Amino acid sequence: MHELIDLKTEHENGTLKEAIGKEKVLWICANRYARKRGSVVGKGKTMICTHANGMHKELFEPLLHRLFALRDDVDEVWALDCVQHGDSALLNESADLGSLFDWSDLTRDVLCFLQHFLPQESCMPLPTFLERLPTSLAQSRLAEGLASRTLLALGHSYGGTALVLAVRACPVLFSALVLADPVILPPPPALQQKTYDFLRAFIPSAVVRRNSWASRQAALSAFKTSFMGAWPDEVLRLHVQHGLVETPAGNVRLKCSSFQEAVVYIEHYGVHEAWSALPDIDERVAVHWIVPSAGQSIVQTEDVAAERVRRRLANTSHVVLPGATHLLIQSHPLEVAGEIHRFMEAWSGNGPHSKARL
Repeated sequence: MHELIDLKTEHENGTLKEAIGKEKVLWICANRYARKRGSVVGKGKTMICTHANGMHKELFEPLLHRLFALRDDVDEVWALDCVQHGDSALLNESADLGSLFDWSDLTRDVLCFLQHFLPQESCMPLPTFLERLPTSLAQSRLAEGLASRTLLALGHSYGGTALVLAVRACPVLFSALVLADPVILPPPPALQQKTYDFLRAFIPSAVVRRNSWASRQAALSAFKTSFMGAWPDEVLRLHVQHGLVETPAGNVRLKCSSFQEAVVYIEHYGVHEAWSALPDIDERVAVHWIVPSAGQSIVQTEDVAAERVRRRLANTSHVVLPGATHLLIQSHPLEVAGEIHRFMEAWSGNGPHSKARL
């Protein structure tokens, strides 16, 4: 573990003796959830979802199922797996993902998807492999945004951190941003030791986390005795179904290995970079925070929780979800869907950069 931390520190300080980058192409897997043609009243909205560390795209499904039931103006949702998570991890196994990862890499991948691969129109039949868009169209998106879409981005934990950096880099692509307890914290000395120790404790926990089980049923039984036991049964079974993969030996293992989960946790530069980025987010992009109480939040303290929301006051709203945990997408999917619905009711959302009215 200490070797991983030292390697990351050298990388961030620019003191690595040799470059560790690789040229092999990495893949991103996405699930697309779309309404049947003709079921949307008027111009529907598009969502893009980025998950927490150790999670995967399918764990958004209970939330999305509820949101589709509440609203008729969401016509398409794209949920992405980060390169070392879920199905993306399986496609990238031969690439040797290594021991270094920057959260800004996810920012880059989200922007690449939106600029170069998101189809021009929603609710249309699509191939399994999305074709790269013409260069002229991709370039026009940087200047004019998504002409035929109103995009709402939903980011959970480090997925929310990456989206903040994406919105700052290219606000024209986004109309609204919903942040589910993102890992966004001030740098020292404002970052209290309590919070720092809390965050660093995730690294050894990930390193020693069990990777394999004799069967999916054995994994389910083990998960029920862990923190995941508090999740709704539907969410837990989705994790067993889509977070695990069969091995040649006949057992099952995590798609995102405990080692790669630890590699993601070691990153801390992006946490502070997103803190600095919040005041710079274009005020035409509506921002809504959905967070648990400070003691259950990644921030751990009331003062940092309050300051985090206040760093970008214009066109911003927030709600504290009673009883929720940091993994609120998994532990409280129906409640989070309800809060997104209420935000969307207040947010006009009729065109690019519509403002929230809260």
